[in-house]
Amino acid sequence: RNNLLGEFFAPILSLQGVLDDAPRATLPEAVAELSKATTLPEGLVMPSAKRLAGICEGVMETAASSPARSVFPATIDGIANVHFVGAMILYTMESPFPFYAILTFPLNVKGVRKVSSLTHQLPLLRLICIAWKVLVRAPLYRFEGVAYRGLSITGNEALKEKYDDYATEFAVGRKITFAAPTSMTTNSAIAASFTRGIQFVIQGIGAGDAPAGVLLKKDDISLYDEEEVMMHAPCVGEVVAVTKPESTVIVVMKLLRSSMAYLFDDAFAMGDAAAALPP
Repeated sequence: RNNLLGEFFAPILSLQGVLDDAPRATLPEAVAELSKATTLPEGLVMPSAKRLAGICEGVMETAASSPARSVFPATIDGIANVHFVGAMILYTMESPFPFYAILTFPLNVKGVRKVSSLTHQLPLLRLICIAWKVLVRAPLYRFEGVAYRGLSITGNEALKEKYDDYATEFAVGRKITFAAPTSMTTNSAIAASFTRGIQFVIQGIGAGDAPAGVLLKKDDISLYDEEEVMMHAPCVGEVVAVTKPESTVIVVMKLLRSSMAYLFDDAFAMGDAAAALPP
């Protein structure tokens, strides 16, 4: 992985190999560990242990009947595939609790992006990243094309600064890194409904050596019908155009080569199950 170092990965240098030694855990174990996180997004309150266990139980029931299980080996590193599918479903959840907000908080634009800040997130992050690697190889879940992501600058000073200085922050040729697992939509109208200041248009998903995305299908690995696509972490794109019609900054990016190996080794992640995966 040393050949991946350099300016291309400058925003995430501190995360190299972060998942190599991440604890192997079932989904209930990963959620229990996540509940220990003390640094939370503003306004978010962690549910009680009993409430979290109940939510996790419901997710596991949904995952048990998910068609996505058919593209997984029965187990990966001794953990049944239902836990990996459940992790993806949990990631899409907004209500009754947005687990993704705690999972990604240390990696977002205001996060510290250090391994030490991810201690309680690592087991769940590992489940999600491995699930992504399996699903993206399956034609039914693989996405290639253009996707959109709307961001709100309301209450987010870091994003507000980028918005105000958009000509510099999103200058053509600049590389933008999404350090956390990131969901987008294939529907520009849905993205617009989430946009309060900045909208990304990500081109070239799955083209050339750029990574593809995973379709988060409703009633399968998503709880919602938002035509979502999940990109792996980290995801890096190069700005090819930026405009500001009225009050929205629109940033057009071309997705660059896959960088997931930066977080952990493929052979480690798949363990003995690698041979059972689709080519």
